[in-house]
Amino acid sequence: MWVVEPLPQGGLGFAVHYADAMVARWLVDPALPWVLVAHHIPAEHAWHSLLLPLSIPGKAAAPRRVCNFQMDLLFRTDEFIAAAAELVAAGQGGLSLWQLDREPRPDHAHALWQNRPLQRWPEMYRGLGVHLSYELPHRGETSVACGPDPATVRAAWMRVNSAAEIQQ
Repeated sequence: MWVVEPLPQGGLGFAVHYADAMVARWLVDPALPWVLVAHHIPAEHAWHSLLLPLSIPGKAAAPRRVCNFQMDLLFRTDEFIAAAAELVAAGQGGLSLWQLDREPRPDHAHALWQNRPLQRWPEMYRGLGVHLSYELPHRGETSVACGPDPATVRAAWMRVNSAAEIQQ
């Protein structure tokens, strides 16, 4: 059961206790086009067999044994919503994402990941087109959602809070 509460940041964020990645399915605004997921780990730390090229562009994908495999993923918002249940089951269930109004450059995931928390994050978010961010360290822990615009954060809070009430 999720417990949703505001953060003391002037309406720029809220926390969800006992969270899982499914919170993000309700967090994102269907009207915004992009969701960027950073450092996604698709499986528990173990050896896994994947079809994977060694370089891109490079030779065709070949069977590889991999461990500690992580990636940044860019979704259209409707694709992200459809994939939310699969993300819940992945790895240790953590999730870091940003929802944007424009397609991000390839280096945005790294810039956003490396610069958290920011002293001037609202200005940076606005400049990159970020409306919401969500950070869940591991399944079952406290997650934090924030954004540079109180109205956008309030709308996300209402979507997540409604979903939490349905789950009870």
